[in-house]
This record gives sequence, C-alpha cells and structure tokens, in this order.
Amino acid sequence: MSDRSDNPDDWGNDAFFCGVCDRPFRKELYDVSREIERTIFHGPECMDEVEVADSDGIAAFCSERCREIGIGKVLTEHSIRATYPGIGPVETCSRCSGPVDMATFHLAFGKSILRFPDWDRLPAFVLEHVTLAVVCNRCAPPPVRLIEDQARLPHESARDPQACGHEGSPPPMQQPSHPSEEPLPCEPRPAT
Repeated sequence: MSDRSDNPDDWGNDAFFCGVCDRPFRKELYDVSREIERTIFHGPECMDEVEVADSDGIAAFCSERCREIGIGKVLTEHSIRATYPGIGPVETCSRCSGPVDMATFHLAFGKSILRFPDWDRLPAFVLEHVTLAVVCNRCAPPPVRLIEDQARLPHESARDPQACGHEGSPPPMQQPSHPSEEPLPCEPRPAT
C-alpha cells in the first residue's frame, strides 16, 4: 500500500498499532526491544563498540507518553526492572542483581525512537536508543549458536589496537575537508 495518504482510515492494517491507545501510526515508532549484544573493548585508542547480534521489537507505541504508560507492563512481562546500565566491563543483572560480563553475548532490553520517512521502503532512522536493562547468562543464556561462535571466534579487537586501524599509537589527526567536519581519530588507515 502506498504511503500517499496521511489518513489512517486508508491504511487498513498496513501500519503500527500503539500498545496503549491502539492508534495506527507510521512515521515515528517509540519501541521497546529485546536484544542479544556484547561490548567490544578497544582500549584507550578507540571508542568501544556494542555489537548487536539480534534485535526484536517487543512493544510499539505511538508517542513517548504512551511508551511511558506501557513500559512498566512490558518490563514486568519479561521479569526485569530498568537499571539503565553502561557498556561495562561488568554491569548488574536486572533480574538477579548478579554480574553481567558485557564482553560476552547477553540479553539486553532497550527503548528507541525510530523514524520511517517512507513507509513503502521501510528504512528506519534511529533517532535515540537507551539501554534499559541487561540480563546475566545464568538468568537468560544467549542462543547456543552465539556461544559457539564466540568461543570459536573470539573478537580479536578486545585488546588489539590494530583492530581499529592503529599500529600501537593513534594515527595523526587529519585536517577536516570542511570546517564543520570533525576528524575521526579511530578511522582505519588506508592500506599501503
């Protein structure tokens, strides 16, 4: 169905439906997601990164207001509490309060705001993402395939400065080509 109409009566079931007010909507999605992720620690040379191996939207809302009304029910359904953790190296499980090794794949819950500029093509732009909670592997082990992959292929960049394009020391700062561009100190070096 084409997104030529702004009238929800023309959309039929071709829309999101708010988990609180049941209103159909298309442009901005206020969601809660369930993710399998881990943190890749690069050290002082580069910014650490979060690898998301899987992500599923578990609740959709039409506005921040509806999400704040409905989020408590979603968290309760998944037996978690919002703890707003950092990226590690160790955070607190939102179920048992035990440690979560953030460098290994683990369950996480987040809330995001996504914008869909063209419904027909469905590219989503993430406007905001906040991690609500993380869960330790004793409370919710990740899928076996990820555990096997992690054991077989540990991420080399965990302590390897070359993984982010460095050879022991940061590369020299490049002059921006435009005054509004910030130089990226961890940009990979071109192959020589």
